[in-house]
Amino acid sequence: MAQTVADVMTADPMTIEADVEISAAAQQMRDNDVGSIVVQDHGQLLGVVTDRDIVVRLVAAQRELTPRSGRSAPAARYTRSPRRHRCGTRYSSCAPRPSAG
Repeated sequence: MAQTVADVMTADPMTIEADVEISAAAQQMRDNDVGSIVVQDHGQLLGVVTDRDIVVRLVAAQRELTPRSGRSAPAARYTRSPRRHRCGTRYSSCAPRPSAG
């Protein structure tokens, strides 16, 4: 049986005003585990912003994603200390695993 779009759509999508900073939209996507938000201007539908829009259009274009507060969001998003193997060394320093063959 074929499904329709109505069968799989999100009935109550998240919305955001068009003048909200990109970083706030990205945080809402992260916090709500969604990949898109409907953009509106005082209740009028303008479009949709997706996580892909943010990554491809903004990051690839090297535009700043944070509000003009002077903070740098990318520095807060990377892993500061490498994961360590149970032997206490970094994974990259551990002996190679035996080949399965």
